[in-house]
Amino acid sequence: MSTKIYTAYALRDRRQLWPVCRKIRERCEEIVRKELARIFRALMADAADQLGKPDDPFKKHRHSDCSLSPLDASHWVQDMYGIQLTRDERSPFDLTVCVAVREARDGRILMIPYPGSGYLAGSLDFMRRMPELRDYHYQNSSDRPRHVSAREWTERCRTWEPLLGEWRHMLALEIVSYNGWYDVSPGWEMAMAEARKRRRVS
Repeated sequence: MSTKIYTAYALRDRRQLWPVCRKIRERCEEIVRKELARIFRALMADAADQLGKPDDPFKKHRHSDCSLSPLDASHWVQDMYGIQLTRDERSPFDLTVCVAVREARDGRILMIPYPGSGYLAGSLDFMRRMPELRDYHYQNSSDRPRHVSAREWTERCRTWEPLLGEWRHMLALEIVSYNGWYDVSPGWEMAMAEARKRRRVS
């Protein structure tokens, strides 16, 4: 059987599991909010250009014949995310972000990031620089990387292969999900900031 675990990490100290999970969630949510805010601003600018056009893709999300608000943009992206979840092919709205946490038979704690393939695909890249983690990817269908010793590669093989038939035995650290959209969407904060700005101007 071909094993292809392209990105994975081992926790250096298993006692740090929950603090590390909290650190990953907080850092990833910060990255996600910044990226979503960028997307919302781009959508709001695009929606302003589409206003009044018969094929306006944002029409049903506007709260009248006006510009798209940050909350409207958030709703639109969530709707596109929901559509993506019903399809086999991937789009930029493949936004689910989570980390699978597994325990090997020797007690080693393993983490596999799943950042989706869309706009948030880079949201877990910071994990490779976390001092609490070390690279623990493995493939049996390619040559051993030069920076990994033969002994280490064999160890990874012995760790991963027994787990291949047990993929359901894991915990999932959910960071972005459809049902938890408003835990990470910056739409409300952006709307409040706009309201404060309007009050200062008036």
